[in-house]
Formats: sequence, structure tokens, C-alpha cells
Amino acid sequence: MTVAHAHARAHARAHAPGAGAGGAPSARAADAARAARVVRSLAHATLLEAWRSRWPAAALLAAATIAGLTAFAGAIALAEPGAVAIALGAPLARIAAVLVLATFAASALSRELADGSIDLVLAAPISRLGWILGRWTGLAAVAAGTALAVSAPLAAHAPPLALAAWAASLWMELCIVGGLVLLLSISFAQVPATLLSLLAFYAASRLIGVFLLLAERAPIEGPRLVARLGDAVLAVLAHLLPRLDLFARTEWLLDAGSARPGPAVLQTLVWVAIVPAAAWIDFGRRRG
Repeated sequence: MTVAHAHARAHARAHAPGAGAGGAPSARAADAARAARVVRSLAHATLLEAWRSRWPAAALLAAATIAGLTAFAGAIALAEPGAVAIALGAPLARIAAVLVLATFAASALSRELADGSIDLVLAAPISRLGWILGRWTGLAAVAAGTALAVSAPLAAHAPPLALAAWAASLWMELCIVGGLVLLLSISFAQVPATLLSLLAFYAASRLIGVFLLLAERAPIEGPRLVARLGDAVLAVLAHLLPRLDLFARTEWLLDAGSARPGPAVLQTLVWVAIVPAAAWIDFGRRRG
């Protein structure tokens, strides 16, 4: 079932005889229920599209690769093989999860935006914001499956509670990545441009903590104006970029008591509000 077909079915159910009549306390409640059905239908269609694509094979391949590399690293380690396996496997799992999710999301969204099927979807009484929320909800479900797949190989080396906190944080990171892919796909509608922009944004978000630490401990040398300008640029970037360096940290798996998911949860809540708004504005600007 394509996304356009899912919209058509949701629209038919929402406007079927008797739908929203008699039981709904008000027209506003009926509209809210109709919008929720559209979002749910879109999310289901996105998840079904992922299942029928190469995403399951890519996720399983990533998990198998991580399992093989962690087993090899543990086997050749001279001491603490579990810690060595985690130190290698956790960073690889994060990168693999981002690449698997981003590749599927960019391909699916760019195809829908480029082949005109989005126009068929929006021809029905479905808002742009509803399409964005439905698509992102579906990507969040795909992100959950991806996070579980790449976390599974680490179960042999990490405490269960620490692994659960790490996997949940990775899922939140992937939700942000999925939202960014959605926003970039609307802007570019081309897979290469979307993926390159995402990777640049992701790298900067992962490294911004390192840049801030370096600026604090090794201030920029040179003329005062240059130093102040550099500090100002870093401060602006720190406020604009999500602090993905605070998500799914490897030390959480090495020390169960070191997990501090609070900042990651706060960052996720902030970007869950920012990305749909930005995507809605850009979508409306580009499609009139």
C-alpha cells in the first residue's frame, strides 16, 4: 500500500456515513479524531513501506556486522573483553543506525515528493502538517526497530538496564535524525543532497561538545576581535544544533550508574517541536 492509497483509505473512513455523527461532542472533536486517523494511517503506511523495502535487510546486516566485530574484538582483547567489545560496538551501532534510517527515509520521502504522489495526497482534505506528523510518526516507529536491531548485539556485553537506557537514547537520537531527513527532503527533494546535508549536520551536532570544550580549555589565540568572533560563532552553533553528543554515550554501557538521559530527553522534546514547525513552513513556502 502506497502512502497515497493510505491517505485515500483514511479519507474514506473519516467521511463515511455516520463518521463523527452523534457520538462526537463537537465538530472540533470530530476534526481532531479525523486528523488523528490520518496521522495513524500515514504512520502505518510508512512502516509498511519500510518493511517492504530494503530497510529490514539493511538493519539485519548492520546488526550482524556489529555482532561479528564485537565478538572479534572481545576474542583478541588481552583484558576486559566485554569493555573492549562495547567500546568498539557502541559507536559503530550509532553510526550504522543513523545511516540505515537516513537512507530509507531520504529515499522514500524524496521519491514521494519528486514523482508527484504528494500532490495526490494533498488533494484530499489533509493538511500539510498532518502529512508531516504522520510521516514523522512512521519514521519514529522505523527508528525504534532500527535501534533495537543495532542494540541487540551489545546485549551479550552490557548490563540489561544500561543497555535499555542506551537503546532508548539512541531511539530519541534517531527520531531527531528522521525529523531532519523529513525537513531536508522537503527542501531538496533529492536523495544525494538530503543525505549529504544530513551527514554534515549530524557531524557538527556530534562534535559541537568537543568544540565547546576546546574553546573553554584552549581559547582561540590572536586578535581579540577574532577570538570574540570565534566564541560567538560557537555559541550560536551550540544553540542552533541539537547536542547529539549527549545521546547514547558509550560510558553508559560500561558503567550502569553513569547514565544521565535527562539532557537527551530535553533535547528530543525541543526538536520534536522545532522540526515539524520548520518543515511545515518550508513545505508551505515551496508548494504555495
